[in-house]
Amino acid sequence: MKVQELLSDLKEKESYKDFIKENPQAFFCSAMFVLGDADKIDLNFFIPNQNKISTFAMPFASLTNHQEEIKDQTEIENLDFKIDADNLMKELENKTGKKFTKIIAVLQKGNWNLTCLNGLDMSRININAYTGEIEKKEEGSLMDMVRFRKGDRPNHE
Repeated sequence: MKVQELLSDLKEKESYKDFIKENPQAFFCSAMFVLGDADKIDLNFFIPNQNKISTFAMPFASLTNHQEEIKDQTEIENLDFKIDADNLMKELENKTGKKFTKIIAVLQKGNWNLTCLNGLDMSRININAYTGEIEKKEEGSLMDMVRFRKGDRPNHE
């Protein structure tokens, strides 16, 4: 499903109507998708006068108000993406030549920030959502992330 379709579905829900009535200045600033076995979709709205983010999780029946102070959020107004949620996995496979079992995708400021997993293999990729161009790509292993350097081991005493 495209981001625009998800937003349209959300805007029909009572939870969104109540939220926007209480926060008329709130705007759509980011989305997070976990694609794989059990897909998860969050649509995030920034409330400028509070410097807070509120999140609607699919199927959009409930709202989570985050307490952390957030600044410098940009509204995503143009929803005409070349790479959208509905073609993200296929486009990623075409661009990288790899299949991934799980993708954590964050859409923010016109870019997809992706963490792609296949077993212990991991790729971090930034793709411009409007042009489809890969702007940054890093490859590695999950084991690289969990290794501790000598002296960095947690003390569980």
